[in-house]
Amino acid sequence: MKRARLGQVSKTFYDPEGIIVHQRQLDRDKLRSSAEARIGTPKNEDAESNKDKPAEKYYPLAPEQWKKPFLDLRQLSLVKNSRVLQTLFYLLGYNRDQICERGTNALDFKLAKELINE
Repeated sequence: MKRARLGQVSKTFYDPEGIIVHQRQLDRDKLRSSAEARIGTPKNEDAESNKDKPAEKYYPLAPEQWKKPFLDLRQLSLVKNSRVLQTLFYLLGYNRDQICERGTNALDFKLAKELINE
């Protein structure tokens, strides 16, 4: 059971097949919504027609979409919420000695920046 749970958790970080399936689903939904939007629309838009428009559909992030913004953290020199980054490193399997200042629990961003890679 622990092995299956680890597989599910790690799949959220690296899932190339999942990103392809997710992108296809997004493309299908966008095509479907654009086709529905064109059917029966008036040529001039009134204030009443703007009220009846449905809200845009919510699309969650695909598993691979977090990767590029995370790699962009290397160029930063200061991080506002370091606890979030520290928690991410713990989830990736790093221990406290590798990412924190010596003898403390505070994130050392210089050490953490060197660990950010593919």
